[in-house]
Amino acid sequence: VKSRQVCFAGPCGGYQKCFVFPVIPQRFYCFQRFDLHFVGIDLFKPDYEEIETEIFSQIDGFVTVSPEVGQYLCKKYQSDIEPVVTYNGGTHIVETARPLNGRIKFFFQGAFAHDRNNLELIEAMPGLREYATLTLQGWGEDKEAYEALIKKLHLEDSVFIIDPCGPLEVVDSASNYDVGVINSKCIDENFSHTLPNELFDYMCA
Repeated sequence: VKSRQVCFAGPCGGYQKCFVFPVIPQRFYCFQRFDLHFVGIDLFKPDYEEIETEIFSQIDGFVTVSPEVGQYLCKKYQSDIEPVVTYNGGTHIVETARPLNGRIKFFFQGAFAHDRNNLELIEAMPGLREYATLTLQGWGEDKEAYEALIKKLHLEDSVFIIDPCGPLEVVDSASNYDVGVINSKCIDENFSHTLPNELFDYMCA
């Protein structure tokens, strides 16, 4: 059916994009795809819900990472669509934990966005510089603000920003550190129905 459309309902991370995005269009013969995660990537965007509402009136199916998220969206938009639920956590488990050695290594992995509260993490580091380091791995609009704050607080020896890795490498990357940090603000409905996939990546590491 050439008019078939498939909606990808966020949150959906790199692992899901690698394996699900190429499969669904082929399976359903669709010519158009939506990714609600990218539609709403700016969590302060006022028209996010309006766009989501419009998209849901057009779709034949959608993918999500949590059964509860799927049920919530179907109830919210009075839809009888059965969501496709796909796992979005780590791809493997590191068998041996890394032993503590020297300063404790705190680690954040993900988007450099306002709701992640990473500026607060950086501000906390001057009092911990003798005991800990903080490494931020990711990308996003707040990167320059992180760099400026690190420089302002003279934390170049304690707080580090590194390039993002591939979706299949996130667990191995996280395994090089001691403590995975999730400091997000609960400002949207995702946090009421699911958990950040970073939690599962950190557990696998």
